[in-house]
Amino acid sequence: MLSTSEIKEVKKVSVDLLTKLKDEKLKVDKWRESRQITASVKNMINDTLAYLPLQAYSDDDLTIKSVNVYQHIYMNYPGGGQNLYANSII
Repeated sequence: MLSTSEIKEVKKVSVDLLTKLKDEKLKVDKWRESRQITASVKNMINDTLAYLPLQAYSDDDLTIKSVNVYQHIYMNYPGGGQNLYANSII
């Protein structure tokens, strides 16, 4: 179970990661078709998730979370600054 401060840290890391990805990688129209960009996205995810509270997540947890985050980004951010959430009504 994560403490309140760990939850805040996870949220901060998550927001920072998505902001970086949107600003640097996901603006490219067909980023998913470029091996170089997809590798860069994966590396950025791995590097950023390394800042999660280490006492709360094992190396195996971080590997699984990295794969899950990449799959989420791949499915929901097709490129060109578009995402499936932009037109959602909350």
